[in-house]
Amino acid sequence: MTKSDTALAFIAGAAAGVAAGILMAPRGGEETRERLKNKALQTRSKMMDHADKSRERLMQGVQKAAEKAEETMEKGKNATEQAQEKVRQAGRRGVNTENEL
Repeated sequence: MTKSDTALAFIAGAAAGVAAGILMAPRGGEETRERLKNKALQTRSKMMDHADKSRERLMQGVQKAAEKAEETMEKGKNATEQAQEKVRQAGRRGVNTENEL
């Protein structure tokens, strides 16, 4: 279970506990509904914050992966160009390219 899964499970468990506590408390129906509504809105807000933070971390990871892929492609391109140049040079000299590379 990842940290975000654990946090989400904790928030959901806390919300369920609060709801059960409110329902068991000796209060009137309207007051209980209002308290449940308020707790639900608070829980929703916390979950949205958690989702926003998770989305931000995901986007950062995607950006890092894209940068790394670009870097790797550039290295591959440079290595290919260097190999092609060695083949051209060896061809100009009439040398066996298998031994030259």
